[in-house]
Amino acid sequence: MCAICDGYEATDQNIGVVGPLVQSIQHACFLRTFSSRVSVVPLSDSVPVLAEVREEALRRAAELRIQVLPELHHLSCRDDTCEASDVASGTHRFDTLYAAMGAPARSNLAAMAGATMAKDGAILTDAHLQTSRPGLYAIGDVATDLNQISVAFGHAAIAATAIHRRLDPVLR
Repeated sequence: MCAICDGYEATDQNIGVVGPLVQSIQHACFLRTFSSRVSVVPLSDSVPVLAEVREEALRRAAELRIQVLPELHHLSCRDDTCEASDVASGTHRFDTLYAAMGAPARSNLAAMAGATMAKDGAILTDAHLQTSRPGLYAIGDVATDLNQISVAFGHAAIAATAIHRRLDPVLR
């Protein structure tokens, strides 16, 4: 399920968010607007996270009363519930489970072309989605962490309009 598209369907439910710790906390903070019962079920981080980023995420989770469970050991879903278990504290039941797996931006080509990059690998753009490299545009997941098809479509329309105007001397 997608927290942005479907979060309202989990209103007042017991929600679990599974994924790398920092990403899961970010998603859990968003889902906290739908329910007061949100927990993070962390997986081991495949990408190293700066200690200060991790601590800030944990502080924010505590501030919003989001429970951060020990690392996931086993997960099973059947009927209307999901169960996540860990070695330290046992089994936890959830009405809804969200995956906060994410994916790294595949922006190496833009970086090699000289585009300015954010620390997370996203390509930095202006309001028309042009990168720091004139004539190079970036849309969708490489330009934002809002991984939505509708966002990519909107980006494409903005970038295509800017490119069209750039190519037509009458419109410049």
